[in-house]
Order: sequence, then structure tokens, then C-alpha cells
Amino acid sequence: MTADTERQVRAERLRILYHSHRASYVAALVVAGLAALLFADKASQWLINLFLIWILLAEGSRAITQLLFYWRGESRLALQLEAWEWTFIITGLFAATAWGFAGFIFFTPDDPTYQASLALVLVGINALAAAAASSHFRFVLGFFAISTLPYLLQLLFGAGEFSLPLLVMMLAVGVVLLITVWCNRCNLTDLLELRFSYSNMAQDLADEIFAKQETESRLDRLARYDPLTGLANRSLFREELNHRISDQDRRGQRLAVVFVDIDRFKAVNDSLGHAAGNTILEEIAHRLRSLLPDQDLLARQSSDEFLICLPLSDTRHRLSHRLDQMIQAINQPLTVDDNELRINCSIGVAFFPDDAHSAEALIQHSDLAMARAKQRGGNTYQYFQAEMHHQAMQRLSMESALRKALNGNELHLNYQPQVDASTGRVVGVEALARWNHPDLGPISPGEFIPLAEDTGLIGPLGKWVLAEACRQAHHWLSVTESRFYMSVNLSVGQFDRNHLLEDVQEILRDSGLPAENLVLEITESLVMDDPEHHIPLLRELKSLGLQLALDDFGTGYSSMSYLRQLPIDILKLDRQFVRNVAGSDEEAAIARATITMADELGLHVVAEGVETAEQLRWLRQQNCHLVQGFFFSRPLEGADFEDLIRLPQAKLNEHWPEY
Repeated sequence: MTADTERQVRAERLRILYHSHRASYVAALVVAGLAALLFADKASQWLINLFLIWILLAEGSRAITQLLFYWRGESRLALQLEAWEWTFIITGLFAATAWGFAGFIFFTPDDPTYQASLALVLVGINALAAAAASSHFRFVLGFFAISTLPYLLQLLFGAGEFSLPLLVMMLAVGVVLLITVWCNRCNLTDLLELRFSYSNMAQDLADEIFAKQETESRLDRLARYDPLTGLANRSLFREELNHRISDQDRRGQRLAVVFVDIDRFKAVNDSLGHAAGNTILEEIAHRLRSLLPDQDLLARQSSDEFLICLPLSDTRHRLSHRLDQMIQAINQPLTVDDNELRINCSIGVAFFPDDAHSAEALIQHSDLAMARAKQRGGNTYQYFQAEMHHQAMQRLSMESALRKALNGNELHLNYQPQVDASTGRVVGVEALARWNHPDLGPISPGEFIPLAEDTGLIGPLGKWVLAEACRQAHHWLSVTESRFYMSVNLSVGQFDRNHLLEDVQEILRDSGLPAENLVLEITESLVMDDPEHHIPLLRELKSLGLQLALDDFGTGYSSMSYLRQLPIDILKLDRQFVRNVAGSDEEAAIARATITMADELGLHVVAEGVETAEQLRWLRQQNCHLVQGFFFSRPLEGADFEDLIRLPQAKLNEHWPEY
């Protein structure tokens, strides 16, 4: 029995004893009162006096036993219970024996007073039941023996007359005895314990049901609401949007689904940490919610994307004004960890029923419109147009074809030489990926390279290009006398892969190409996007023995302080600064400064996009070391490049201008 159950059992037993004791008082008072009214003075006086003695004895015995048990140091509940039990035993014995012997000594069986005394013995039977409840079986047997003894003696040695009240009393005492024996055999305490055990089980079951309901409610909320912002999640938004579409369709009204995406959120999240990113999302959710009426539905679609459902009762001009308000609200300065930030966003809008009739299609179309807003530079909004869906389907088809091309033989490499500006000798070659689609024909790298970066295919594509270029370079170095390096571009997607270093080591080992014959090209925008992470990785790559080239120099936002930290060997001057060097003083000044700076830093310079003799002449005058462009050669197939490098140097010099 647990401690709680034991306390409950004791309290219930105490309650039974208390009410039984009070009932015995009431019964005794009623009998004494009737006796005083109906019988002679002698009898009524006897009854009243005996009743008063009984009450004094009951209360006195309870007080004395409680005091005695108090000295034993037991708990208050156990002390009260045992005191009441002993009180009932004592008063029950007193009532039965006193009235029994009084009737036997002072009265005869046919005396009305004797009849009343027999009735009052039933009060002792009440005490007997209470004593039975306390499970003091030995005292109950003693009580029965003592209380029935005077009546048995009167039957055996009295007048011998049959007494109906006596018989009724004997039967009543016998019934009480049977009840007492049954209670003792069944162990009433165990029954009470069982009762409270079931009560506790019921309470535990109720608590479990309540806890389960709370858990289900919490899970339901998690399934329908975003835990960070408290907004509806994408599932609830779709469900509610379908309901609203049905309602608006019956009423002949329109809806607008607005797709909000935070510009460059990943960069902010990576630089400041996820905690700061969560703070930004919470604040943006709050700002959007403050702009919307309660009936407008706002949800968080994913990490940095929000969805809004607006009833389109206003004109498109009015909606455009509301979209401008959203952008302005998000653009407001935001301070996170002592950093003041200005967040931009791109918004796409699709309309029901103009653009789509289902929740999924409306969300998809608003997403396409948002992507178009990002392409326009971000921090603006764009309404969905039908050709966006067509372009998206084309893009999806192109993605599927590119995946297939990676597993087939549709991709190949072209090679564009990099030559010594003074002699025309091939000193390097840049590997360029090409895709020849079986149905569409050649596809420009300007189309499939960005597609590969957006879809995550740039990783396997870049690894294939690097492996194929290294394999081919090792073959050419083995079968020809030429000595050159193979230059391969690295994309942002490759650079962010955690195992780029391992991939390069594996490819060099498998291809057999010496590391000094490999140049990895990176753009300055790639490095400057996260210099703290990228510069250490560049140093690790450099430690393999290969060379590093900084591509498209001058088109990004690099600083001299970072440029000095980069472990690069080659600086590639972008073609836009080479195009007009012979005719534009401004571009010529930029190109000249770049060549001079590289020379002072000990770097080689490769001028890209050299297409004319005038450009070559100017670059040679500035002591530019290497050139690359159509003036010398377009990108070549592998076999054609092998024929080129097999030509004797004297043959190359015949076609190289002398200045």
C-alpha cells in the first residue's frame, strides 16, 4: 500500500467511525426521551442518567486514548483513528452490559421499562458495527459474549416466559455478529484499500488521458503552426487557402497569394549565427503581421519564406501600394547583437482565378514570380505571368536532361590555350565544359552552368570536369614533349563542399598528374563572400603543390588587404578591361594598374579575351606575361589541342607577330 493510499484508507475509516458515533448519540437520545415521556419516573430517570453517563464515558475515553496515543508520537490521522476505535469498543461494551444487567436486575420481562432497555441495547449494536469496521475482531467477540450473557441468564434462570423483544434483540445481535465475521474475513481495510486503489487508478487514467490530450494538442499545433514565429505553417496555409478558394469561387471574388522571400538570408544566417537568424525571422513575421488585417492569412513557408493570402477587393494599384508597404517595413533597420542590419526581400504574387485554381498551383506560381523578382536584383515585387510557367517547365526539363547528361556521354571538354605573350608558346590550357544535347544540339555554358549551381548538380559536374581535365593533361604530358599546366575553374557550389580538398587529392592520385601542373581558378567574388572560411581552404589546397589563379579580377569587390592574404600565383585580367585598352584611356589605366600591382606582388598575369593584334601589342608593352583569347586560338577539341602542342616552336613563331 502506498503512503497516499494508506492515508486515504485511514481517513475513510475515521469518517465511518465518526458518523457511527454521532448516530449512536442520536439513537440513545431518542430512546431516553421516549422513555421519559412514556414510562414511570423511576425508569425515565434511570434511562436519562445512564445516557448522560454513557456520553461522559464516550467522550472521556476518546480524550484519554487520544492523549495516550499522542505520547506515542504517531501522526495526527493515525492518532485520531485509533482513539475513535477504542472509544467505540469501550462505549459499545458499556452500553450493552449496563443496559443488559440493568434490565436483568431491576425489571421483569413484562415490564415496559425493560422493553425500552432492550431497544436501547441496539445502540450498542451500532457501536458493534463501528468496532467491526475497525477490524478489532477479538474485542467484537468479547462484546457479543458480554452483551448477550444477561439475556441468556434471564432465559435460563428467569421466569421462563417467552419474550418477543428479547428474541428480536438476540436475532439483531446475531446478524451483527455475522456481519462482523464477514467484515473480518473480507478484511474491510483491504476493501477500502482496493477502493482507493481503484480511485487512484481512475485518477491516474484521467491524468493520462488529459496528458495524452495535451500531447495531441501540442503535436497538432506543431503540425499546423510554426514553432518559431507562431504563424501558420505551409500545411495549414494550404488547407486554409483551399477553403478560401472555395468560398471566393462561390461568391465570384478574387484572391491574391503573396510569396515573400528574404534576400541573402543564408549569408546573414551564416555570418551572424542561427540564433541571430531566428531573431530576424521573428521580427519580420511581427512586421508583416502588423501590416495585415486579422482576416488575412500569414504563414511561414520555409526557412526564410513567408506566404500571405489576401482577399482581392482592391484594385491592382492598391495591392501594389500594400506590397510597397511590406517591402518598406522589412527594409527598416534591425539591430541584432549590436549589428544594425537592413534586410531586403523579393515578393511574387499570383491571383485566383486568373493564374490558377488550386492552392498548390497558386503557391507555385507566386514562387516563380518571386524568383523573377530576385533575378531583377531583389527588393522588389513581380506579378506572375504565363511565360514564367513555360520557362519553369523548360528549366525543369533542362535539369532532367543535365542529370542524364552527367551519367551519359553528352558532356565533354574543350581546351583554350594560354600562351606566352612574347613567344606564342603554349604554357597552359583552360578546360571548358561543353554540352552537346542529342535533340537541342550544343547548349551554352552560360545556360547549364547556372542551372547546375541552382540545382546542386555543380558538385558532381565540377568533379567530373576536374577529373577528366587531369586525366587528359597527364596523357598529353606523357605523349608529347610540351610542358604546360591544366587550368580548371572552381564554382561556388564546389567551394562550399566540405570534401573539396579530399576530392582534389583523390583526382591527382588517380590521374597521376603532378600537382605543379594543375591550376585551380577561383573568382574574387567567391573568395570575398566568406574570406574567413575560404582563405584557409585555399591555403590547404596550395599546400598540395598546385597553383591558384584569381579569375575575373576587377569585376568584384575585393580589397588590397584581402588580396595580399590570398595564396594565389596567377591574376587573370577580365576581358572587359582588355577589350578597349587600345582605344580607352580609362580602361587602359585600370589594366596597366592591375599588371603593375601583380608584378609587384610577384604574380603572373593572364589577360583574357585578347582578340586583336592591337590588344596584344599594348599588353606586351605593359610586360603582361600571358594572354588567352581568340587571337591565338578558340577553344579546341581534345584532338585538335593535341595537334597544336605537337607543333614545333618554330612553327608557332611563324604566326606570332613581332613588335
